[in-house]
Amino acid sequence: TKSSSYSFKTDSGQEEIQLKAATITMANLTSGDPQRQYSQVVVHDPWRKTHVRTLLPQSPLTEAWFTYPKDKETGDDGTAIQVEGDSKGQSDDDFEMIDVKPVTIAAFKRLSLQSVRDLKWLSNYISTKLMHKLLKFEDTKLLTGTGGSNNINGILTQATNYTKTNTAVTSNIYEYLLDAVAQLEGLDYEPSDIVVNPQDFLSLLTLKTTTNEYTYPALAVAGGISLAGIPVRKSTAISRLTGLVGDFSQTEMLTREGITVAMSYEDADNFTKNLVTVRIEESVALAVYQPGAFRKMNFNQLYS
Repeated sequence: TKSSSYSFKTDSGQEEIQLKAATITMANLTSGDPQRQYSQVVVHDPWRKTHVRTLLPQSPLTEAWFTYPKDKETGDDGTAIQVEGDSKGQSDDDFEMIDVKPVTIAAFKRLSLQSVRDLKWLSNYISTKLMHKLLKFEDTKLLTGTGGSNNINGILTQATNYTKTNTAVTSNIYEYLLDAVAQLEGLDYEPSDIVVNPQDFLSLLTLKTTTNEYTYPALAVAGGISLAGIPVRKSTAISRLTGLVGDFSQTEMLTREGITVAMSYEDADNFTKNLVTVRIEESVALAVYQPGAFRKMNFNQLYS
C-alpha cells in the first residue's frame, strides 16, 4: 500500500516500512532558506488514540521462541461415583505444544545533519511519528495478521465467526453483541471487551425505536457504553461494520524487544555526506491461547 510519503512492503518475508524519498534535508523542508522563525509545533494528521496492545496482557519474552502446552480436551474422563470395593475410574489428558515466534517490525528515515541541528523540532517529531506508524502497523497484524513463518496470527484471523443462536435476538446491534457475550459466557469464558469502529459506536448511541425514541439516550451524556458490564471500545484499528467480542485474558502479547529508536551517523555513506539515520524497531509475538474466546461479527451480513 502506498501513500505520498511511505511505501509498505514485504522484503524477504520481513515486514518493513521505508521512506520513499531518499533523504530529508533543509532544502526539501525549507526551500533552502533557513533564515526565518520556525514554529516548534508540527501540524499533522491525528494519530490513532486506542491501540490493540492496550487491550492485551503483556509479558517479556527472553528466548527466541515461546512454546506453551495446550490441553486438547480429548483425554478420557473417569470421574464417577465410587462403588465400594470397585476400581476407581482413570482419567488422562492429551496435550499439544504450540510454538509462537516473535517477528521484527521496523522502519527508518534518513536526515541531513544540518536539518537535525537547525530544526530543533525535527528529530523528536521524526521519532514520534515513526512510533505512531509502527503502532498502527502493529495494530493491523495483531488483529488481522495471517500467520505463517514470519507473521503474526491475528485475533480476528483466529476468532470464531458469530452466528445468532438465540431465537429471541432480533435485528438489533445491542442484541447481537449481547448474544455473542452470552455465547462466550456459556463456554465459561469471561468477556472483557467489545471492540468496534467509531462509526459502529455511533450506531449504538443513536439506535432508535420505531417511534424515533433513542434506545439508551443516557449513553450520549455518559460518553461511553457498557453492555452487561463489558466496556465497548472504539478504535479505528478495526474496520467499520466489524465487531470483536472477547475474553482478552486468553491472549498475551510477548515482547522480545520493546520499541527502540536509535540514531546512527555511520549507516551507509552517512559519515561522508553528513547524514543521520533514525531507526525504529520492535520484536513481538502474539499468543492466542483460546481462539474460541472471541467472536468476530460482520454487522453488514447480520443486517442483510
